[in-house]
Amino acid sequence: MYFQLGFHYLCLKSNCEFPEQYKTITIGNQGTINGAILYQLVATNTNGLPVYTLDNDGGDVDAYKYANKSTGAKISKCFLKYSEKIGYNIYDAGLELFQNMSEEKNINEFRDYIDHFKYFVDKERSILELYSEMFDRFMAYDQKYRKNVPNMLTNILKRNYIITHLEFKSGQKKVGRGNKSTTKEMGLICIRDNGIESDDFTYKLADKSTVELPARGTNYLDGVAKLLYSPQSPPEKALAKTQEAKVASKNVNPKIGEKYQGVVKNINKHGIFVDFGAKKDGLVRYRNIPMKYKHDSTIVGFDKGDTIDVKLLDTNEKGFDLKILEDGELEFEKYKSEKINNTMGSVFKGIDLSFLPKQ
Repeated sequence: MYFQLGFHYLCLKSNCEFPEQYKTITIGNQGTINGAILYQLVATNTNGLPVYTLDNDGGDVDAYKYANKSTGAKISKCFLKYSEKIGYNIYDAGLELFQNMSEEKNINEFRDYIDHFKYFVDKERSILELYSEMFDRFMAYDQKYRKNVPNMLTNILKRNYIITHLEFKSGQKKVGRGNKSTTKEMGLICIRDNGIESDDFTYKLADKSTVELPARGTNYLDGVAKLLYSPQSPPEKALAKTQEAKVASKNVNPKIGEKYQGVVKNINKHGIFVDFGAKKDGLVRYRNIPMKYKHDSTIVGFDKGDTIDVKLLDTNEKGFDLKILEDGELEFEKYKSEKINNTMGSVFKGIDLSFLPKQ
């Protein structure tokens, strides 16, 4: 109501042309109501105030019989008739700023479907389909809130120690009702391949080594995937590959300049934290990450659990500074190592080295 009052107040103050009865209503000998549309909106939502329809003489005193009725009754019996006399749908005016009015009936049906928990009864739509329709229909004009729809789903699952990686695919939605209904494309929220995995709990053992155990088992994750996709079956590749408990040996004595293969442990604004076998995880600082993995100040292209090749740049009290080694650099490192070995071999070729002490 407050939005409607503000919207129509601005319309009254504008230079636009409106029917006289939009501005004033004359009620027989009882007087005139100025700012008619504002009064009609307030009366619709206020018990005891009549909402006037319009007859040929202006106001309709019979509207008093609906004065104590519900808001819904006032809208259907009085306000919509008033709107018809004005010449256009006043009640919905301005809503196009927030939603696609051609899908209004579908939006109302969907809202009713959610409010009355019908998805628990008929089970026609999966949870992912419900989130997809919410994302598509309700947040079309607000990108900030729109992004929060899939984020809410992942955050709910994260509270239960489940890490979910989502992606969008092309889907279909219904527009209109009955024989006049058509279909349009919409974004469908899906779980990408190997996109459901358990968060890990890290335990420190008596010998100061650590062991990581998944918080949720495969059966639990499989059940969650079925719930998200029901009544359809989840894709075979939805679940992440089951990982056994990983006991970090922590026996690597890292050397600057050496290359290692590690596992991505965490990603944040500082960079990528990598377990490469040392006592502490190493850090690929944000400034050392190739540009193709940066987008809008965030890191893309890596996920927790990914295998990554790194090179140790430096060590200090806080930990280890690492650099990502890409395919081209790995080939160069391999070539450089072979070149050095071949060169050293050719230098000593044909020289009797038997005098050297044996190790």
